[in-house]
Amino acid sequence: LAWLRSTGVDGLGLGDVKLAAALGSLLGPQAILWTVAAAALLGAGLALAPRTITDPRQDPGDRARLPYGACLAAVGWVALVMIRR
Repeated sequence: LAWLRSTGVDGLGLGDVKLAAALGSLLGPQAILWTVAAAALLGAGLALAPRTITDPRQDPGDRARLPYGACLAAVGWVALVMIRR
């Protein structure tokens, strides 16, 4: 809500929220917090990795965007596999 009010652009789509809610119902309250945090770290790492390789003079708008839902799905799948063991 804060991002929406400050920029006028939705920062988190409802698909991400629904995925997080579904994972939360399967993982539980404590595990979903770790999952969301790990997904954010994974997304940050994947977003920053090309910046260390590419030309720093390149326009940041030219780079591909990484959806948060992809990172959340990957980390959520790993969390579900680890918890079910």
